[in-house]
Amino acid sequence: MHIRLLRVLMICLCTSVPAGFAQDIGVAPALPNSPVHPSVLLELRIQRLIDALGISGEQEPGFRVAMKQLSELEAAYQQSTGTEPGMPKTPEELLGRAEALLAPVLYPTQVAGFRDLEIDRMRDLRVHQP
Repeated sequence: MHIRLLRVLMICLCTSVPAGFAQDIGVAPALPNSPVHPSVLLELRIQRLIDALGISGEQEPGFRVAMKQLSELEAAYQQSTGTEPGMPKTPEELLGRAEALLAPVLYPTQVAGFRDLEIDRMRDLRVHQP
């Protein structure tokens, strides 16, 4: 785990997106003016969740696919006006969609753990927003 995290953090230092975004989504430590690429942020988030939820090697490929889909949905949600058909209108609806994406590849206890971690992450995001 530590070696993978160090490798990903080294990539973070060589890419070009503000680190504030990584801190906002709760996957990277606060490193002022450090560039971080979105794919690195996703990898950090995935690694953190794999460790936190005890995702097995057998589950990992499907989990990665679901997390990529979730990441794309979250990006679209953040840019939406709330009137687009099929787009979640609230953070709770987004969380429900996330659970639906992950349910086929995770055990119910892992989905519940993901839900708890996401609720904490969303709460932290609200606290840090200006």
